[in-house]
Amino acid sequence: MNTVSGTSKISTIIGSQELLVSNIVHIEGDKDVLVEIDNLKFKFTFKEDSGEPRYSGEINDDVLEFSLYNHKNSLGEGILNPIEVGKLHDRTLSFTYFASSINPSSNARRFEYAFYLGDSK
Repeated sequence: MNTVSGTSKISTIIGSQELLVSNIVHIEGDKDVLVEIDNLKFKFTFKEDSGEPRYSGEINDDVLEFSLYNHKNSLGEGILNPIEVGKLHDRTLSFTYFASSINPSSNARRFEYAFYLGDSK
């Protein structure tokens, strides 16, 4: 639950999950996006190869790194069904993302991500 101006509390529930954070970032070139939630670290890197749009993830030095391949669609592409990535405060933590190409020649894009808290497991 987020607090606004120290007094109002805002909570967004989607199905059985509570929205923890949702952000939009604009990036250009080969810049990575780093997100840290308490002691959990996430890194999103855009890559290109000859394959289809996809993602892969691996843990390196306590950072969950996601490689996002071939995300060049101006209408956007990503994952809208939350992927579970761990636990936070005894609740499941999951995320979604969506990337839209703004200018392919400079690798400019709009990157949206959201992290959710689910039920305790």
